[in-house]
Amino acid sequence: KAEKNEPWVRSEEMLMEILDIRGAAIYREFTFDFLPGYDRIYLNALEVYDSTWTLKQKASLSGAYITYATEIGGGNESQTAHFPLQELAPGDFIYLQFSRTAIETKGMIPYTDYVSSRDIPVGQSIFRIYADTSRFTTEEYGTLERNNIQGGREWKIENPVVVRKEMYMPVYRDFGSGLMLTGKQEWKDVGDDYQNLIQHQFKQAVSVREKAFEVRGNKIGDEAVKAIVRFVRHDIRYRDVRFGGHSLIPQTAEVTLKERRGDCKDMALLLKEMLAAIGVKSYLAAIHLTEEGFEHLPTIQQFNHMILYIPKQDKVSEMWVDATDKTGNDRPVPLDMEGKVALIIDGDNSHVVTTPILEDNQEHQIAIDHRLFIGENGACEFRDSVTLQGKFASSIRNRFFGRETKEQEQLMENFLSEGVPDVSIGNIRIENLDAFNKPLILVTTYASKGYFGQGASELKGRFPNVWERSLFKLPKVSKRHHPIRMPHETQFSYHLTVKAPSGKSVGITGPKPLSRAPDYVSFEKAEATSGETGIKWTTFALYADPSEYEKIREEWNYLLSETSPLIIIK
Repeated sequence: KAEKNEPWVRSEEMLMEILDIRGAAIYREFTFDFLPGYDRIYLNALEVYDSTWTLKQKASLSGAYITYATEIGGGNESQTAHFPLQELAPGDFIYLQFSRTAIETKGMIPYTDYVSSRDIPVGQSIFRIYADTSRFTTEEYGTLERNNIQGGREWKIENPVVVRKEMYMPVYRDFGSGLMLTGKQEWKDVGDDYQNLIQHQFKQAVSVREKAFEVRGNKIGDEAVKAIVRFVRHDIRYRDVRFGGHSLIPQTAEVTLKERRGDCKDMALLLKEMLAAIGVKSYLAAIHLTEEGFEHLPTIQQFNHMILYIPKQDKVSEMWVDATDKTGNDRPVPLDMEGKVALIIDGDNSHVVTTPILEDNQEHQIAIDHRLFIGENGACEFRDSVTLQGKFASSIRNRFFGRETKEQEQLMENFLSEGVPDVSIGNIRIENLDAFNKPLILVTTYASKGYFGQGASELKGRFPNVWERSLFKLPKVSKRHHPIRMPHETQFSYHLTVKAPSGKSVGITGPKPLSRAPDYVSFEKAEATSGETGIKWTTFALYADPSEYEKIREEWNYLLSETSPLIIIK
């Protein structure tokens, strides 16, 4: 409810049935976040009834407790109220009603992200707003039923989709029902309000300026900027506190530098002040990690991440920098943040833009070259050379970056043991681990004494395609519920060379051909020769219906089977 010159009030009412012991365990406690000085929570009812609707318990202040998440340096203290429940059992009903009210009487309509689904079945979901309908704007999606009601508007739905965790899921908006709502205002006012909220955190401390000069050294232009970006990314430990909600105010750059840790807004502010010290202008920019964003929803609360925008200026190129991306390269726009709505914070000149799209179809590539020598008694010597680009390089860098050689060897041994149980690492060579603009190259030699079984007159076994299975697989499921989204085209190259002692023959037998023309991949097999095989394939960017999952999986499994041929040594 939002009336002019009155504080807004947001209320939620829920009736839930506990169906099994898992539900009894999950809902043993209810929590409510709030920010003193900004809003208040009123728990009107939290009651438990048994299956005969006999009251079993009421939550009270006597069992409640508060936890704190202090925003260091911001003078802001987000708190969480916890209300435990006792004696829950299958068949019980929980009735909840609580209200949240603003302390400030601006009569504003707060941003609301209404999602009709849960990860449990919902019988009916209703959202109502009591306010002048000309004072707010919405982004609606799915199959909500909308009705005008006295004093406002209502949206409702019966049995919305249950949200499940599945691989390659799209964002909820693509398959669920809900809406985002905010009061009408101008983007420049949104940015100006946010800058005023955090202005007291801009300190330009001496320690920050000195560190900026030290890191820059004698570099100029883009090289000076990239040196400072790399320092913040690598020397400041990221703590995962999502931007938005009650977490809007960054700690000072001085505190972030001193403690060597911070969340996205802390690291962005430190980077901004270090760049300012060397004369480079930049702006904080709010963006969403997974959503594309909505230009007609003017509110900072639609974003959940803070990055830094560096406009083109003397000897400095335009850049969008995510300071939290520890293994990010020097792309002008971070991977997976292209084509998104971003709010550039610049006082009353604040505005939204759409980030540039730079990705091309050649960006995400994997090339794997396997060499295998199988000795007289079946002992194997493997050599894998793996070259990765784009998102694949970023993923593997995350595992190995910043680790000692022994740790890297242990990681690789654990990884390879999934396909070769008695693996013994010989040597690992990693190239371009910290050269983020170059392909990541891993060359690993390893051995196994008993991978290939000894028959009466031959050695036989399938090649252990550990790399391929880790990067390219779809699990078997009884039913796929949500659509499949693969946002990038990817290119793979596989080559295998097998050798044996003199006098021994090497046979490599691949799978049966795919029984139909592929729809979701394209591939080209290399001409088979004695002891060698290879294949190149491309997976297409796609958005597919759940019913297509098994066809996609069939094509992927065929390609995986090509990378694990049967090897026979006679």
